[in-house]
Amino acid sequence: MPRPRQSLRASEEGFLSILGCCMLFAVLFCGMTLSYLAKNEMESLNRYQAEIQLHYAAKSCMEKAVLLLENQHITDAAEKFQKTTCVLDVQFSDRIHAVVHAKEKSGVILLMARAEQPSLWGIPAYQAVYGYMKKEGDFYVWTGWFEQNN
Repeated sequence: MPRPRQSLRASEEGFLSILGCCMLFAVLFCGMTLSYLAKNEMESLNRYQAEIQLHYAAKSCMEKAVLLLENQHITDAAEKFQKTTCVLDVQFSDRIHAVVHAKEKSGVILLMARAEQPSLWGIPAYQAVYGYMKKEGDFYVWTGWFEQNN
């Protein structure tokens, strides 16, 4: 039986194996790069979602505190907030703790709500929102939000 003719020279015998391994490594490298990028994007999305959750937890506690203060019909905020400044303290089920503090200044009640989560991304994370109530007539009413510049 005749022997099949070899089309490869003796020096080319392992070239296709080496080329196949290089292509395999290139595809593997691309796959690892894409999985790394996807992981970073998911972490970034989770951080953003957690920050938004903290922000809205602080805002909801602020609104609860405002309703509480409006229902108390405070006439003299300087006397009320001289001893205590904590208006509301709430613990949410997903380890978010929110506190609302109040301070009277020049006929205005300044409110600060801070929501924090103890171990988000390995460090404590928090979001704070600020608002104020103004005296209209005999009582204080909600006036709005304001930005605190650091």
